[in-house]
Amino acid sequence: MAKQGNAFHNMRLFVPDGSGDGEIQPPLNLTDIPIDDPFWEKRWAEESPYELCKALGEKLQRRLMWVPEQLKVRIVDVFRQCFEKSLPSESRRIIRDFVAFYPDLALRAPWLAELVRKCVEMSDGFGPQSTRNTIVRALADGFRKASDPVSQIRKSLEYSRLEAARYVSLEIRDELKAWGKLLDRSLASEEWLDEQASRKCVELVERYKIGKRQRRTLEQFLRQGNHYKASIVIAATVFRVRARNLEAKRV
Repeated sequence: MAKQGNAFHNMRLFVPDGSGDGEIQPPLNLTDIPIDDPFWEKRWAEESPYELCKALGEKLQRRLMWVPEQLKVRIVDVFRQCFEKSLPSESRRIIRDFVAFYPDLALRAPWLAELVRKCVEMSDGFGPQSTRNTIVRALADGFRKASDPVSQIRKSLEYSRLEAARYVSLEIRDELKAWGKLLDRSLASEEWLDEQASRKCVELVERYKIGKRQRRTLEQFLRQGNHYKASIVIAATVFRVRARNLEAKRV
């Protein structure tokens, strides 16, 4: 599992893609944005600090102005809120993930230090179900994952596949847009449009070796003229990444 510490360097301003053609608004300061959904932000923070800021910018459709220290403070607070809002059965996983993805921040996080201090002072022993043992095991599991070179390599490969899939999805989208322009949907019958969509789907399925389940979804988007969604289905299938991670709008 890759550590994210070095990803904070040289990050100052993020401008989301497709932020609109209207009046240019001043960038938002990261510290002025409330954490409305800590679990949503946790998911993107686990991708990388960059992905978290990209997701926030696209969600708000605004430019973000921030410095690395502000982002570190936010990530610490995101995991704190997730921990506080989780059921006891899930709280161990939150601590484990925090340590695994951001061991440097976890070591300096005031809320985690306070939690450890309280656990040390507890008198419930080290039994399997004791709070003290639960926290200790969560910390140990997190540091073990953070230092696992196999997990780090896997994380790097997953990120590379995701970036490649994003690039390819744009190429496919351009192709589908050009194909869509040849169809005059305002005059053509639904039957004829369905036939053209089926033919295009067969072509794409053969070219990209798409399975039956993805084929049904792909054909549906082609019938609807939703080239964006269709390109996502293809790219996600080819590169074996989650379609939601290719979405441009992180909402």
